[in-house]
Amino acid sequence: MFAVLDKDIIDFIDILGKQNRVLDSLVQMEEKKRQVIILGQVEELNKIMQKEGILVSNIQKLEDARFKSHEKLARIWGMSVDELPASLISARVKETWPELAGELQVAIEKLTHSLSQLKAMNEENNNLINQSLDYIHSLQSLLTGEVAGTYSDMGMQVDETTSRPTIRLLDKKI
Repeated sequence: MFAVLDKDIIDFIDILGKQNRVLDSLVQMEEKKRQVIILGQVEELNKIMQKEGILVSNIQKLEDARFKSHEKLARIWGMSVDELPASLISARVKETWPELAGELQVAIEKLTHSLSQLKAMNEENNNLINQSLDYIHSLQSLLTGEVAGTYSDMGMQVDETTSRPTIRLLDKKI
């Protein structure tokens, strides 16, 4: 049983390593995306997002493989997947295969770190995109003379064209 379990543990660690490599690539891509967003390079952003889609597809396949490996370990140890978090896998490996424990622990910590780093970078990039969109909308409003909508105390939209003069930065023929 131990020989089979040795292979299962090694496979689990290998899958975590592959996930970490893909996540590293995604983190690098998020950094590039951040720079491209700041510089307003839409075409380059599209290219990066296509590459990112491929990496996300790869990480999904690896996550499926990791989950199957996790299920297999849980089944061998006579428990459900929910009862077998990474910390317990790590503890069991440390007891039985101390030579693999360090590698497993590093892989788990790296995965956790990469996921939190990716989440933070993703949120930052989303904020940058939203800021850019707000800026574009503001410029568009200035150029076209749009004004913000105002509502009455009854909740009805008020026609501001009678109360506020339209100021246009550029003349627009209607």
